[in-house]
Formats: sequence, structure tokens, C-alpha cells
Amino acid sequence: MLPPGLPKPLAQVAGRPFLDWLLGSLARQGIERCILSVGYGAEAIVAHCGARHCNMPIEYCAEEVPLGTGGAIRRALALAREPQVLVLNGDTWLGASYRTMIEAHRAARARLSIACVSVPETARYGRVVVEDGIVVAFAEKGARGSGVINGGSYVIDRNVLSDAPDGAFSFESDFVVPRIAELKPAAFIVKDSFLDIGVPEDLARAQALLPCIAA
Repeated sequence: MLPPGLPKPLAQVAGRPFLDWLLGSLARQGIERCILSVGYGAEAIVAHCGARHCNMPIEYCAEEVPLGTGGAIRRALALAREPQVLVLNGDTWLGASYRTMIEAHRAARARLSIACVSVPETARYGRVVVEDGIVVAFAEKGARGSGVINGGSYVIDRNVLSDAPDGAFSFESDFVVPRIAELKPAAFIVKDSFLDIGVPEDLARAQALLPCIAA
């Protein structure tokens, strides 16, 4: 369990805040600039990360009130400069080549690409239905057995949320699901490691696993 008042990205994993592992991976993959959307625990995150990590500049987009994943992404995109933007969760590790994902997104001429992960048990996540390389549906949580889930990493065109509503909303359930036929999200299949440290079991697994897979 996380200590009271500690934002999940600063949870200690193998002696370092989880966010350090995540930012370090992005910097090693050649990501040149990072925008952190911060809400709960913003002061602690800003104080820890400062203006750069491994020579990768960091900017901050603060939420005065909770905006949900969709509202937070929409606000952060206003600070983006590139036509395509990589979007990650601050409490999820995905062993993926994000450069390759960005290149695949561009090659497919997609407006949205979703990292889709094969896992042995989908019950706690909900499944993603993929047909011919396109995400066509999201299933409710609870389905047992192996399958493909949303890995919580996206490449999106910078203007894809331009007509989304102001205020708080969920990126997946309030934006992607109702428009899935229009968006035709490209599925970027990932077979490497996936950790969601918001789940106590994964936070425990990360202590030994992350130093090995993030090196």
C-alpha cells in the first residue's frame, strides 16, 4: 500500500520513485520533451522532478480541480508542439519501444494508437477487441482468462481532442468508446512487461522486476 498523501508516481520502487524509472526510460528512448499533468500531490512531484530529468526538459500542466484522464490530456495537449503526442499513465510501466509505436502510428496514418498488451488474466482490466489491427471494442471488466488489454499508453494526434467537452471526463469511456467507429484506433501490440503499480500485487512485483527490465 502507498503511504497516505503520496501520489502514486512517487511510490518507491527498488529505492527510487516509480516516476524516475518511467522518465529515465523515456529519456533513453530519445524522447526530447515531457509534459507532466499534475493534480493530487502536484507540489511533491514538481519538487522532486524539477525542470529536467536526464537532460529531458519537463514542463507541468496543473489541474486546479480533478479533470479525469480526458480533461487532463486535453489541457496538456495545449502545451504540445509536435503533431503527434505520446501519452502515458504515471503509474503504469510498459516494456515497449515508444519510438517504434510513434513510427507505426505515422505509417498507419492513424489519429489514435493504443498500446495493447497480451496478459494471462484480463479480469481486473477489461478486454480490448482487436480486428485487423484496429481496436473495435472495449469489454467490461470481469471476463476471465487470457486476452488483450489496454496498456494505458497512446499516440494521439495533437488536435484529436479539439472538439471534446471542457471539464472532467474519461479519455477511454467518455471519448474513445463513443467515437470508436470514427477514430478507428490502431492497435500497437506489446508482448513485453506490463505493471500497474496502483495494484498492490504489481507494486510488490515491481520491486524486484523493474530494475531488471528497465536497465
